[in-house]
Amino acid sequence: MVPPFQSGGRWPDVSDTGADPARHVRASRQGRDRRHDDGSGRRPRSAGRGRVRLGDRGAAVNPIIILACRSRQSYLLINHLAARFDVAAVVFEESQQKKLLRHRLRKFGPLPVGAQLAFICYDRLVIKPRSRVRIDELLAGWDVRPPDGRLKVLEVDSVNGQEVAALLRDARPSAVMVSGTGIIATRILDLAPAFVNIHVGITPRYRGVHGGFWAIYEGNPELVGTTIHLIDAGVDTGGILAQVAVPVDPFTDTYRTLPVKQYLGALDAMADAVRAVTIGQPRPYQRSDIGSRQWYTPTPLQYVRFLRMMRALRRRAGSRDDMPAPGVSGSPRSSAATSRP
Repeated sequence: MVPPFQSGGRWPDVSDTGADPARHVRASRQGRDRRHDDGSGRRPRSAGRGRVRLGDRGAAVNPIIILACRSRQSYLLINHLAARFDVAAVVFEESQQKKLLRHRLRKFGPLPVGAQLAFICYDRLVIKPRSRVRIDELLAGWDVRPPDGRLKVLEVDSVNGQEVAALLRDARPSAVMVSGTGIIATRILDLAPAFVNIHVGITPRYRGVHGGFWAIYEGNPELVGTTIHLIDAGVDTGGILAQVAVPVDPFTDTYRTLPVKQYLGALDAMADAVRAVTIGQPRPYQRSDIGSRQWYTPTPLQYVRFLRMMRALRRRAGSRDDMPAPGVSGSPRSSAATSRP
C-alpha cells in the first residue's frame, strides 16, 4: 500500500510499496542548474553532481534528448539538465493550439469550448500581465536562456514527425525528457528506451493540464505539486518516478505563477529520475489512493471558484506575516524537494 503523501517531500521508492520495480518500465524515463551570472559570460560549474557520462559499472551512457515547447519553464529545465547530462539535441515543437482546439470541439462541442476560449482571452489580457512581476521574481537567479547556439536545436511542427524519428534512430538516446509537447505517438515512443515527462500536477488525480489550479479548485492545496513519470500510451498515466509537493501562497500565487513554482520545485527530482533511467535503475510505482481524472482548460465560472478558494486560504492563513516560509520562493537556494530515500 502506498503511504500518504507528505508535503515538501517525494513518494518513497516502489520497493517500499511492495510493487514490482519493473512493472511499469516501457516507453519512458526521466538538478539543479543554478546560474548566478557574474557578468563574465562564463558558464559556472554545476552545483552538486557533475554530468552523467558512465553507468554504475563504468559502461558508457548514451546522451539524452529533450522534447519541449518554447517557454521560460522549458528553458529552465533544459539548462538544468544540460549542466548534468550530455544532451544530443533539443527539439522544440510548434504550438499545437489549433489542433487541440479542433479536438476539443469534436469532443465537447462549441459551448464548453467557447467558455474555455473566453477564459484563455481573459488569462492573456489580465492574468498574464498581472503575474509578470511575480514570475520574474520566482525566476530571478535561474538560467532561463534559450539553448539556441549552445545546444543542437531542432524546430518541428510535431514531435511525431519523421525528423524526430530520424533523430532518435541516429542518436540512440538513453532517455528522452519531455516538457509541454503534444501527445507522443506509440511509434515514436518505441524508438527510445524511455520517455520521461515533467507534469505540473499530482497524478493520477490531476492528469491533463493546470494540475495546481485544479487542486486548489477542488479544495486540495496539499495536492499542488509536480509528478515526474514515464510516458505510456495514456494521458499522464505512466509509472511515477517522483512526486514533489509545492506549498501554496494564497497572497501571491496566481493561475500563472503556480506552474512556474511547480517546475522550480521539481528540478532535482527530474535530474534524479533522468539519472536513474540512464543507468537502467528506474523504480516506477502507481497510486490508487487519490482517484484519477483528466482535467482541461478552465472556464470563467471555474476560475471564479478558484478565486474563492484562494480567498478562503487567505482567511485561514490570517495575514501575510503568519504564512510559513514557502518551500519554493523562486530563489535558486530554495526548493520543496527532498532527496529520494
